[in-house]
Amino acid sequence: MNSTRQPTRSSRWTTINTRTPCRQHWLRQLRENEVAILPGNAQVKDAVAAGRYDFGFSDTDDVNEALRDGKPVRLVVPDQGATEMGVFVIPNAVALIRGAPHPESGSKLMSYLLSPIVKYAHDSLREK
Repeated sequence: MNSTRQPTRSSRWTTINTRTPCRQHWLRQLRENEVAILPGNAQVKDAVAAGRYDFGFSDTDDVNEALRDGKPVRLVVPDQGATEMGVFVIPNAVALIRGAPHPESGSKLMSYLLSPIVKYAHDSLREK
């Protein structure tokens, strides 16, 4: 991957249903504000930490990495009102692949990632 690749702007939004007026308005606003689409979450983290952008959408693990490295970022989880559903957050994902050569090790990793110590570490980083 070329890390010096420039952000791209796109008028093609193939994963968003643009048929509703609300979404059409939102997409127009994105385009008008020259939203950048970067190659990946790590690049978003680096660009925000370097001050190239005021904010970016990324995975929590990239934000937590920046926080550990002392970068000037913070994790913001947008939400709705107290009784409304907020943003869907996936801190990490893991899967055990059928036929993998070491299923016992994979199961141990999954158990560890679901353990209270990992939840505590994740929650502690979110509070910073």
